[in-house]
Amino acid sequence: MNILFIFISLCISNIYCDLKGNSRSGCTGHTYRCTNGNCIPSTSVCDGAVDCRDRSDETYALCHNYYVCPRYAFRCGYGACVDYKATCNGSQDCADGSDESLPKCFNSSSIVKVCKSLEFQCDSGQCIDELSMCDGRSDCIDGSDESITQCITFRCPKYGFQCAYGGCIDEKKKCDHKEDCKDGSDEDPEICSIQEASTTPKPIIKPPKWNFGGGCTLPEKPNNGDYKVISGCIEGGKCNQNDALNFSCDPGYVLSMEQKLLVCKHGNWDPQPPTCLKLCRGLHSHSLNLECRYGDKEVSCKEAMRPGTVLKAECKNTYHASDSNAEFKKTECLSDGNWHKKLYTCLPDCGKRFAVTPLIEGGIVVKPSEFPWHAGFYLKDGEIPEYKCGGTIIHPKAVLTAAHCVFDDNTNRLRNTNKMYVTVGKHWSKWNHKNDSLTEQIFRVSEIIKPIRYKGKSTLYEHDIAILNLDKSIEFSSAVMPICLDKGKKFLRMDQRSNAVGTVVASGPTRYGGPVSEELRGAKFPLMEYRRCVEISSNAGKPGIISFDKFCTDITKGLSLQPGDSGSGMTFPRFFGVEEEHYIYGIVSLWPSDRFTEITAFTNVTEHIQWIEDSINAIEKKWNKETSNTV
Repeated sequence: MNILFIFISLCISNIYCDLKGNSRSGCTGHTYRCTNGNCIPSTSVCDGAVDCRDRSDETYALCHNYYVCPRYAFRCGYGACVDYKATCNGSQDCADGSDESLPKCFNSSSIVKVCKSLEFQCDSGQCIDELSMCDGRSDCIDGSDESITQCITFRCPKYGFQCAYGGCIDEKKKCDHKEDCKDGSDEDPEICSIQEASTTPKPIIKPPKWNFGGGCTLPEKPNNGDYKVISGCIEGGKCNQNDALNFSCDPGYVLSMEQKLLVCKHGNWDPQPPTCLKLCRGLHSHSLNLECRYGDKEVSCKEAMRPGTVLKAECKNTYHASDSNAEFKKTECLSDGNWHKKLYTCLPDCGKRFAVTPLIEGGIVVKPSEFPWHAGFYLKDGEIPEYKCGGTIIHPKAVLTAAHCVFDDNTNRLRNTNKMYVTVGKHWSKWNHKNDSLTEQIFRVSEIIKPIRYKGKSTLYEHDIAILNLDKSIEFSSAVMPICLDKGKKFLRMDQRSNAVGTVVASGPTRYGGPVSEELRGAKFPLMEYRRCVEISSNAGKPGIISFDKFCTDITKGLSLQPGDSGSGMTFPRFFGVEEEHYIYGIVSLWPSDRFTEITAFTNVTEHIQWIEDSINAIEKKWNKETSNTV
C-alpha cells in the first residue's frame, strides 16, 4: 500500500511515468533492467526495497539525482522514497536503513544538553557551530555532525550536491577527483565514470511540481555577506513555509539587524533579508574617557562597532584638549564605516602644585603630593628594593633621571633593568610604606634610553641624562602629574643669573654619608654664573668637569645635595596670569666632595630638549603599537 501510494503521487508528478523499458535490453513496458540483466517493474526502482539481486535498483548513483520525494514521503539517504509513516517503526524500509537512523528514533541519551542556542551538540558532548553540521567535513571529534542520523533530513540548495549520508557540498566539487563528502560519495565511480558499464538508459525523471502556496523564493545574497540554508528549499530557489536561512557577513562587516535567522512565513521572509554594513574601527585612548552605546546597550569601545553606535568622549582627570576646536561630547558610527567626527586627543596638565609649603634654605620636609612630578628610583640587590636616585615624570610612560643612576662605571654598561623599580605618588622613602598606600604607583623599567655619547666617568659625566620607559602607564591625578618641558629653550638662558633660584625635591641623605631621608624633602638653590662655576671647578682640580651641558648652584650658604639626590629635577616656576606652572631645567648630576665643596652641578635639560622629544615620540609610537586603535 505504501509503495502504491507513493508511486501514484510520483506518477502524477511525472516521475515514473516517463520511465520505459528498452526492447534491446530484453525488458519491455514499464520495466527496468538491472545491471545483471534481470527485469523488474519500474515502480520498484528507488522505492527503498531491493528488487534486483545485485541491488542495482537501490543505488545512490541511480537515485540521488532523480527523486524529490513528496511531502508525505521520507527520502532515504541514497535518494529513494518511502512512506514517511515508515520511519522509526522498527522495520528497515530504506535499503540503507536510514529510516531507522533518525534522531527521533532514539528516545534517550546519556549526554546532557549543554550547548548554547545555534550550536550543535555532538554525541560526545562537544559543542560546535550549528552551521558546521552536514557540510561534508567532520567538526565533531566523533564525526557525529556528518552522520546519516543527523543529515538524512537535510535538503541541499540548488547550487549544492547532496552526499549519500545527507551532507551538502558545492555542486562544483562533485567528481573533481577529491573527496569532499565525508563518505566520498561525490566521487562515486558510477556518478563520475566516463563510460557506463551498462547500456541500459537511465530513468528520465522529472522533479515534481510542488504547490508552493505560502512558500518563498531564495533572496539575493547580500554584498559582503552570505547565507546558508538551514532547512528546506529545493531546486529553482523555492522554499516552503518555515524553511530557514542563516545570514552572515564578511570580516569587517555586520548585519543591518541583530537577528541572523530568517524564516519563510506566508510567502515572505521574516524578518526581511538584511544587508551587510561596514563596521567602524574600535577605539582606545590614553587621554580620554570613552563610553560607547548601541541603543540602550553599552558596548566595548575597543571592539569594532556597528553603524548607529554613539561614542561619548571627555578628557581624563587632570587632562585638557590639545585643540579646543576639535573637542566634542559625542560622535556616531556612520553606515560607511567612518566616525562622524574624528576622535581628538588630550594632553596631561603639568607642573601644578596643589599643596604648597614655603621652602627655606637648607631644605624641609614637604607635604605629600606637593611636588606630584617627583619619582623615586629603586634597585633590588637584596630582598627589598632600596632607594638610589630621584627622577621626574615627563610622560605617562617616561621618567627623566641622571644616566649615572642606571650606568655601572666598573663595567661601562647599563645596569640590569630586572632589578629596577620606579615609584610615583610616594612621600616616604621606605619601600611599601603604609602611609603611601593611597597614592603610590609602582612600575618596572622596560627600557633605558640614554645619549649615545654618555660614557660615565671616562667622559666626565657629559650627557648625564636618561629616560626610563616604564612597563605600564602612570595614572595621573592631582597627586601624580608630569612636570612641564620648556621646548622654547629660552627660560634658563635668559634667567641664568645669580638671583635665579630653582627648587629640588629628593629623598637623599640630609648629610654626607648619612642614611636616606625618611620623607621627601625640598630646598631652593641659587644659580651660579657659568664662568664662575668653571673657574671654581678648575681651581679644585676638576678641569673640564663642567661641560657644555652643565650649570651650577651655589652651596656656600649651607645648601647641599648628596649622592641619593642624583637624578632629581631642578624646577622653576613660570606664571601665566594667576596660574603657576613648574618647568624642569636641571637634573642633579655632580654633588660636592672633599675637593669640590662650593658647587653642585646639574645637567642642563634645555641642551637635550630635542633628544628628549625624539625619545618620547619613540616611546609613544611603541606604546600605541602595543595598544592598537589608540588615539
